[in-house]
Amino acid sequence: MSDNQQQPLVTGRVQSIDALRGFDMFWIIGGGTLFKGFYDISKNPVTKTIHQQLTHVAWEGFRFEDLIFPLFLFVVGAVLPFAISRRLEQGQSRKKIHSHIIKRSALLILLGLICNGLLHFNFPQMRWPGVLQRIGICYFFAAVIVTHTKWRAQAVITVLLLLLYWLALVWIPVPGFGAGLYTPQACPFA
Repeated sequence: MSDNQQQPLVTGRVQSIDALRGFDMFWIIGGGTLFKGFYDISKNPVTKTIHQQLTHVAWEGFRFEDLIFPLFLFVVGAVLPFAISRRLEQGQSRKKIHSHIIKRSALLILLGLICNGLLHFNFPQMRWPGVLQRIGICYFFAAVIVTHTKWRAQAVITVLLLLLYWLALVWIPVPGFGAGLYTPQACPFA
């Protein structure tokens, strides 16, 4: 290989997932605030649309801002098989992997609680189900599932969870909170 040619970089990482994680982290740490600021500088249809897309909607519809958290959960789920299989290939015991899963989940939940006011000791006003807490809980269950099942079982579990979620939307009415047509009376299968 000549000096002009670069050697391929082999890191054992999936660069596309790293890039997607970086993209999502940009929005999580405040990229939206930066882009929303363009509207304050120059009010025009383009900056107005950007500003709107970087604002959550109450219940109806969704915008770009509403995709940031689910995208992060997607990235977490996408990297789990790689991370856990690498740990198993390195000879780590399931006990050690479980310990890592529990520590990481607890740390995410604790950091989320701290970000949402744990250190202010105002427990009745604290936001308990914050984003980091949800990521910690999702990570825990997904990591345990990935650690103990093969891809086919994971696919079945995914389909079952989606089906259960759909059934909950159809059969559990939430009056006054955007349930819309998702009531037992409006269900086409009732």
